[in-house]
Amino acid sequence: MVVTSSIEGFSMVLVEAKAFGIPTVAFNLKYAELWQDGITTVDRNDVDSLADNVVSLLKDRDLRLRRGKEAKQSLDRFDVEKTVQKWVALITAVIDGDKDGIQQMKQSEEKVEEEFALNVLKEELGFIQREGYDFGFRVRTMFYI
Repeated sequence: MVVTSSIEGFSMVLVEAKAFGIPTVAFNLKYAELWQDGITTVDRNDVDSLADNVVSLLKDRDLRLRRGKEAKQSLDRFDVEKTVQKWVALITAVIDGDKDGIQQMKQSEEKVEEEFALNVLKEELGFIQREGYDFGFRVRTMFYI
């Protein structure tokens, strides 16, 4: 699969491809959680590298199988049972007023540092401006949220 998106959230098409072990080549979106493991990324808008990686996958069956397996394994952290267990633990802790339990969950989860989030926002807004996108009200109001 080839993903040429400039901006993505939680890409369901990528989840589906990974679930079926389909290797993917995509432009690098360093903030996108699904881009962290199991796919081949190239610099944004580097069409030549994108094409080269696709050709490599098409020519090399072992590479395709290995990258497909990595893609499938990368979804382990999104396992439904694990996610449900975390939600049940959180809801139970909130209902029981277990502040220590809630604090432990906060500490065990991956955190996105505010500085990183602001840098991603600036980078993406800069990209949007360079590409000439006009999201009007939605982009302008992001600064006020």
